[in-house]
Amino acid sequence: MHFSKPDWSTRWRTPVRRFLRRLERLTLRIEAPIARWVGDARFNPLYHTGTLAVFLLTILAFTGVYLTMFYQFGFEDAYNAVAATNRNLIGHLIRGVHRYASAALMLTALLHAWRTFVQDRFRGPRFIAWFSGVLVTALVWFIGVTGYWLIWDGRAHLLNASLMRLLQSWQAGQHFLVRFVAGKPAGSGWPFVFMLLSAHFVLTLLIFFFLLYLHFRGLSRPKWMPPGYWSLGGLVVLLLVAVLFPVEMLSAWDPAQFPSRVPLDAFYLGYLPAALDWPVWAFWGLVAGILTLLAVLPRFFQRSVPRPVVLDLAACDGCTLCARDCPYNAIKMAPRTDGARHKFQAEVNPDRCVACGICVGSCPEGALSLNGVVPHRARQGEASLLGGMAASKVVFTCERHALQADSTALEQLVSPDGDSVSVIPLTCLGMAHPDLAVQALEHGAQEVHFVGCPAEDCANREGNLWLEERLQRKRLPNLPAPWQDAPIYRHYLPPLALQVPAAPPTAYTLPWKDVAWKRFLPGLGLLFLVLVGQVFLTRLPLPVRAVQQAWVQVTLPHRSGYPVEGGLQELEPQPGNAPIRLTLEVDGTPLWQEVYSGGRAFAFGQATFPSGEHHIRLLLRDRPDESQVQVLFDDVLTLAPGQVLNLDYQDASLGSDPEAGRRLFYENSLGTNAGCRICHSLEPGVRLVGPSLAGVATRAATRVPGMSAEEYLRQSILEPDAYVVEGYPAGQMVPHLGDILSKEQVDDLVAFLMTLK
Repeated sequence: MHFSKPDWSTRWRTPVRRFLRRLERLTLRIEAPIARWVGDARFNPLYHTGTLAVFLLTILAFTGVYLTMFYQFGFEDAYNAVAATNRNLIGHLIRGVHRYASAALMLTALLHAWRTFVQDRFRGPRFIAWFSGVLVTALVWFIGVTGYWLIWDGRAHLLNASLMRLLQSWQAGQHFLVRFVAGKPAGSGWPFVFMLLSAHFVLTLLIFFFLLYLHFRGLSRPKWMPPGYWSLGGLVVLLLVAVLFPVEMLSAWDPAQFPSRVPLDAFYLGYLPAALDWPVWAFWGLVAGILTLLAVLPRFFQRSVPRPVVLDLAACDGCTLCARDCPYNAIKMAPRTDGARHKFQAEVNPDRCVACGICVGSCPEGALSLNGVVPHRARQGEASLLGGMAASKVVFTCERHALQADSTALEQLVSPDGDSVSVIPLTCLGMAHPDLAVQALEHGAQEVHFVGCPAEDCANREGNLWLEERLQRKRLPNLPAPWQDAPIYRHYLPPLALQVPAAPPTAYTLPWKDVAWKRFLPGLGLLFLVLVGQVFLTRLPLPVRAVQQAWVQVTLPHRSGYPVEGGLQELEPQPGNAPIRLTLEVDGTPLWQEVYSGGRAFAFGQATFPSGEHHIRLLLRDRPDESQVQVLFDDVLTLAPGQVLNLDYQDASLGSDPEAGRRLFYENSLGTNAGCRICHSLEPGVRLVGPSLAGVATRAATRVPGMSAEEYLRQSILEPDAYVVEGYPAGQMVPHLGDILSKEQVDDLVAFLMTLK
């Protein structure tokens, strides 16, 4: 068997291409048994990973909207709401579909990314699609993590612990943790749960309305969804798995005890052992290394991007066939610039051309060339690709098959009788003009064979489809009528599975009535087996050594010089700006210590140590004289494995501060300038959402019989619907201010309102 080596084949010999070729060969060896088992390539799920990922994302969006309808905000409320949904038959089923679709989405996205990478479809003009796809996969992972978090069960406890451990190294991170995640300021947790759910939805919308657009914008005919029979089959498989393997509820989150054994989804939560067991610097170092690698690798691979096609304007007759066939919108028709009689001319956008050569095969006049080669046209001074050919059988094949296919199997495929074979590689079968087959037969070939990729697995999307339609005379340029019955054969097969029965590349145009369901069952069976495997991967009890330790967690929002409520030893108040030093000692050894400047701290810290009996002390120094120490905790305790000792404190009140209350009036719990004043004016008679608060201190004493003005104002803040002013509807005021504001802040706000007489 003789292999022809056209000029453009030199691009195969670059170091990058050789590396990718080895990776793809390994991938094809793994895929070959699957291809043989499934049989018909049109029903092989590996060739639909991209569209299946979008389909699964759509399933997740619809099921997610349903589950959100019954969701509640707050640590305990969230768990109770999910548990109630799980007890409902329909809710249980939809929750199962949601869970398993998310795992399947991550797998299909990773498979799609890997196959795109090894097939060298990520460089040059396709880099934006690659980058947006990687970003979508990363966001899908993060959305999946927040989904597990929103249940607020044992897994959420581990997620919380990892977040706390990774953020406590920065005081800004401690501030966030104290305000929203741990300690008294976090309250019922509804702001943090609201943030998680918002991120869950906002990132999903970002994927749908921006990143997928970015991913598909470079394609002429993007395929958003898999064929209908794949969508139906995939949904049936998801429902079947959800029924056979119902999603169970874990125990509720217990802040005082880690669960002893928690199944962790390897796709989404596989990072938790590292986040909880590794040194924090090692984990962040790994994250930084991965991000650096993702930033550097594309630049490395961009060095050997193939050159785009070149237009010979004098030969172009403006027929528009090249612009129609280009899968990447790289060619457009423009008004003629050379004064020729033709109205239009083709213009190649080099920033979008991937050098697939499909347009070369579309051009009847040979006006487009790839690296100076037009396979079906030999210009003056050029040798034809068929020149000197003496083989009885000619094979035109794409570069994937030329590089990866077993030459013996290829020879057996096209010439089982042992006749001589000449193989002519093209970048893609779409580069083949029908005249190539005619020329080969005119040169004395007994048979012409086109060997290319399976249906929907063409590395250039539509090359095999366009060739098939040209040879069937359904697309211009077509095979000349006198040659319709000539010995021209097509084989659309995986490079390392040439024994699989071939099928025409028409998967996306296959009518429902032509779907051979018996041939579809192996593909569905494979999908079912993969999902069942994922079920077990999502139930793996990944080892987390940290949860077998004893934990101490310290939370203290504090102002320098203030006494601490609940401390063992109180000093005289001495407000100021002295540095704040917190020290946690276990058996006399400081395990955690932090110093805060500026006279204000939102302190958060964790320490782990072997379970058993320990002497634990928490010391606070916040006076100019550091010899003055407040002992907040001092006791000998026996802590079991996974037990968490929560040392949660807050400052004692020194009396209300109207000025601090005035500042609160103009701020909300997130610290932005949009608080009470959004709904309440301080000008007499000015009505916003709620009534004006001018003179409220006087009116408050008369609202509810037997209730003082201060009591009424406090009740209005903490229980806004207990008494509603006439003319205003109930339910308008934020009902969770008691969770957002500390007792001292409520006192300050009441003190400010009492000045409005």
